[in-house]
Amino acid sequence: MIRPLRIKNIQQPVKIKQPITIDKVKQPIKLASPLDIEADRLDIRPLNPVTDGVQVYGSAPTPLLTDSDGRLIITTNLTDPSQNRNYKEITFTDVTAAQEWTYLPAQDTSQLITYTYAVVNQGDSAVQIKLELSPNNVIFQFHRSWEIAPREVGIVVPAYFLHYSRIAVKSADQDRHSAVDIYFQAQQ
Repeated sequence: MIRPLRIKNIQQPVKIKQPITIDKVKQPIKLASPLDIEADRLDIRPLNPVTDGVQVYGSAPTPLLTDSDGRLIITTNLTDPSQNRNYKEITFTDVTAAQEWTYLPAQDTSQLITYTYAVVNQGDSAVQIKLELSPNNVIFQFHRSWEIAPREVGIVVPAYFLHYSRIAVKSADQDRHSAVDIYFQAQQ
């Protein structure tokens, strides 16, 4: 009667304490101590990777790939991210900056990789702009404000992420109005 092979010194799963480089992957694995094996009869023969191999799994339900020498094959399904990006632009022209804040429509920024507002002051009077962020398109929180001189451009980039953002403009001079063009540009 042939009994199954039993290995006595089973260790806990290996925990990687530092990143493993490709050079480390190419090196043979060394056991911390010899394995004690009990068996009545051993079948000593050349090992075949198909019938005698070990499969290693990562987080996916399929085993890691190796070449014919047993080296790990590194693959990726990622392509150049710039190839997959879409460009989005919304332009608001001739927005009047008066004594009271003029709010532009909120932009849903939840699916955007990056976005920027460009505010072009077309008038002869300075304008104030403010950026507000919102988690739900109802409650808006003031984020930052800027003053843009006449015939200048202001670039507005938020430092925080929330689902929605919006710009508001008003004249810096209570007695004068100014016209502004606002560009919302984003990469998806």
